[in-house]
Amino acid sequence: MDLKADRFLDLFPDLIATLDRDGRFLYANPAFARLSGQGHEDLIGRHFSRVIRAADRPIANARLAAAGSLQSVARFDARLETTKGEHSRLRWTVQPDPDAHVLYVVGHAARETFEEGELLRIAVEASPCAMIVVDQQGLLTKVNQATEQLFGYGPGELIGQPVEVLVPEHQRSDHTAQRQQFQTEAGSRPMGRGRDLMGRKRDGSVFPVEVGLSRVFTSRGEYVLGAVVDLTVRKETEQRIASQAHELAEANARLSEMASTDSLTNLWNRRSFVEQLGIQLETALRNSRPLSVLILDTDHFKPYNDNYGHLAGDVVLQQVAKILRGSARRSDYVARLGGEEFGVISPETTSGGAIRVGERFRGAIEAASWPRRSVTASVGATTVHHPKDAWRAEPPSYSSVLAEADKALYYSKEHGRNRVTHLHEMLQ
Repeated sequence: MDLKADRFLDLFPDLIATLDRDGRFLYANPAFARLSGQGHEDLIGRHFSRVIRAADRPIANARLAAAGSLQSVARFDARLETTKGEHSRLRWTVQPDPDAHVLYVVGHAARETFEEGELLRIAVEASPCAMIVVDQQGLLTKVNQATEQLFGYGPGELIGQPVEVLVPEHQRSDHTAQRQQFQTEAGSRPMGRGRDLMGRKRDGSVFPVEVGLSRVFTSRGEYVLGAVVDLTVRKETEQRIASQAHELAEANARLSEMASTDSLTNLWNRRSFVEQLGIQLETALRNSRPLSVLILDTDHFKPYNDNYGHLAGDVVLQQVAKILRGSARRSDYVARLGGEEFGVISPETTSGGAIRVGERFRGAIEAASWPRRSVTASVGATTVHHPKDAWRAEPPSYSSVLAEADKALYYSKEHGRNRVTHLHEMLQ
């Protein structure tokens, strides 16, 4: 440099430095050395970020890297770290020189103009949501009217109070630690992060809030600008929707059960029985496992209705259903097929097993205590064991299986009633 340029840089009040593309000092003017508290020789060779406060280094390194590509000018705010542990807020400009492959750095005081301060005040006051400004000691320095209304305070009552006054008491110690941690971080925290937050009103009541935070640097120091949104209505709406969804699911479940259940006996109805038979039959045939189906008919039920009335007949059907449910195995599927007719699907049950199951049902009904006269039942059964059973003309379907059990039932009714007949017995 010539003498005039050297003299200019020596007298210039702003901090001026030349860095290599890696961000290390090649030159620093006296103002830089004086404000940082380090000699010129101490700075040469050091990385620029080492004279920046640790919390601001990420943004400083990022801007240097962008300028280091020698493609764009970088501007950012960062605090200068002095040997005395003090910090000065400076606004930095990094200008790349592609020809010399160096970076020119200029730092000057980041002053808050009257317009900037006034704009911040107007923005806080005009915001429709609650806005607060907190200093580095955690004290409220500005709040708008929306904040005072939201938290139940009068004009000016919050100014100078710790921000934790707006936080539930049991969360204040944690909030203090979180606030201090945020003040050492770069960047901001937008709305939507940490939604499960609570605010505390003056009367002690708490309510859900969402908070967005941003660091603001002024000539008077660093502040945190916070926006607070009351989530009470949103939470109540979400809870109402969740409650309605739960009620709707329960109603749908009840409707589904009503559609598949016989209202008189609370057994499965015919539609459900046929659907289940299709499923069980397909599974049994695929795995070559035995499946038995029984149809049970209450003997002489029409004369019972005619003599004692339909209400008495309903009582008989309910009692038969109760006996069947109590005598069935856990794997059995019991249904009322219509009128006085009931059906049972018995997985993993051979023809011999089907006869034993049918006899258990028949015997329990005959042995039960009946108010007016004895009640008995006739049972028909059939068994599927293999898709190619030799005695069947074609692979069984659910309708053919029902027809076989029904055929066996009528055999029982035609041969004295109150008995169990398996289709194989008829064929033999």
